[in-house]
Amino acid sequence: MSMLLCLTVCCAAYAQKNFSISGYVVDNLSGKPLEAKAFLMTEDSTVVDTITTQTMYGSFGELAFYNLKAHSKGKYIVRVTKEGYVDGFAHCAIWSNRQSLVWANEVRLVKIMPTRNLP
Repeated sequence: MSMLLCLTVCCAAYAQKNFSISGYVVDNLSGKPLEAKAFLMTEDSTVVDTITTQTMYGSFGELAFYNLKAHSKGKYIVRVTKEGYVDGFAHCAIWSNRQSLVWANEVRLVKIMPTRNLP
């Protein structure tokens, strides 16, 4: 009996599909890459995965890249946060089991401007 249970659990874990949702983050004004925290959320805002962007260099220049993991088809929200900036969002969807990688739109973070007290 325990062998059958182990086999069932192992097969279910193996059958689970992993999807990658990738994108990059930049400063809205300068266009420069920003190291930030990225969260993958379902439509009801349940967090599925979290990662800090990684700076990548190549012929395309410098990018602050993220690669988040999802385990099922559906609609997702990528939320990006960085201290001193307004949170940014990108929406994406996985429609088919054949989609192993989905590119989300670029996330452009807007810097929070300091407030001044006027006399």
